[in-house]
Amino acid sequence: MSVSNMVETHGKAVTRRRTTYGKTAMGGVAPVGQADAPIVMLIQVSGGGTGMKYGAERARYSATGYCVAGTDILDGDLIIDGTKTYRIESLHVPDERPIGDDLSYIICGLEEDRNAP
Repeated sequence: MSVSNMVETHGKAVTRRRTTYGKTAMGGVAPVGQADAPIVMLIQVSGGGTGMKYGAERARYSATGYCVAGTDILDGDLIIDGTKTYRIESLHVPDERPIGDDLSYIICGLEEDRNAP
């Protein structure tokens, strides 16, 4: 079974949230909105730990997400899976064939910070 077939068979619908940015009056960049879109992703949680962040102890969990090729995702997008919110930290397309057939897929490095402000 190919990875893209596994995503289609065992993946579930999650929400991809992308922040949009605009310019401030002083010429800087500021977030102006968010756009949500449904995507199908297979998420495998790999582990976690605790550490200091924002002046307090936070729990941080790592996961790997798999999507079929052509899914509209970027570094920094948020993936909302029920009560969990992951941030895409990295993207990798291991099969970079130009034909983009059914065997192509995308690997996403995901991170979740719990109790973050």
